[in-house]
Amino acid sequence: DDSQSLWAAGLRDNRTMTIYYIDKIKKNNADYLERQEDTSTIESKRWSSNDIQSLEEMKQLGDQAFRSCNFTLAVSEYSKCLALYPSAMTVRNNRAAANKQLRDY
Repeated sequence: DDSQSLWAAGLRDNRTMTIYYIDKIKKNNADYLERQEDTSTIESKRWSSNDIQSLEEMKQLGDQAFRSCNFTLAVSEYSKCLALYPSAMTVRNNRAAANKQLRDY
């Protein structure tokens, strides 16, 4: 009897966690799509050599913070960079690595 009630409680907890994560994924996807719409005008322009230089400088600030284990600052710097250059995949990956170090999944 006790083992059956523990088993049922475990299933209920698993379902609750699954629903929680599904809702979180849906919210993150909605936020991502909204940001994509907000940045469509930035995406449509071609990058000049000044843009690329600016992107590299901003990325280097995040890289320096990451190397010094200041992951919160690294995420902030990478996010600033992505606000201007949302299609910079290296920066996006670096921000994900910094978030992973912060255990911010």
